[in-house]
Amino acid sequence: MPHVPCGGIGGVLKNSQGLFIAAFSHRVNFVCSPLHAELLTLKHGLLFLQDMQVTETVVESDYLIAVGDINNEVEDLSSLSALITEVKDLVRFSNDVCIRHASSQANTVSHRLASHSFDSNVHHERFVNAPDLILDTLMYDLPRTH
Repeated sequence: MPHVPCGGIGGVLKNSQGLFIAAFSHRVNFVCSPLHAELLTLKHGLLFLQDMQVTETVVESDYLIAVGDINNEVEDLSSLSALITEVKDLVRFSNDVCIRHASSQANTVSHRLASHSFDSNVHHERFVNAPDLILDTLMYDLPRTH
């Protein structure tokens, strides 16, 4: 990915029944790795939740390393440590938010939104109505019982 100057991130907010509430799609510059893109997704997702005044939720990511980095209490010393600390602080600041791993099949909507932002000339979009580009994938991201 170092030769690609930008990336796309996206996320979706659903209620406990799995129904669409809102979503975001964001084009980011200077992405150095898939882990970097996932951490940026988590950061923007947590800021999105704050803006939506959502304080109790589960944030799911299909990138197990990112989830581990955020949930690890040991200080990270990697080149992404500042971003990891920023995400950890956002989780701590939120009232009752946890980050957990989900299968990639459970995140098809987020992947579609990320692809959209990567391919689009629009820098940042927020959706309060499900956009056409994700309607076909919403049915596949069904709520799971854990």
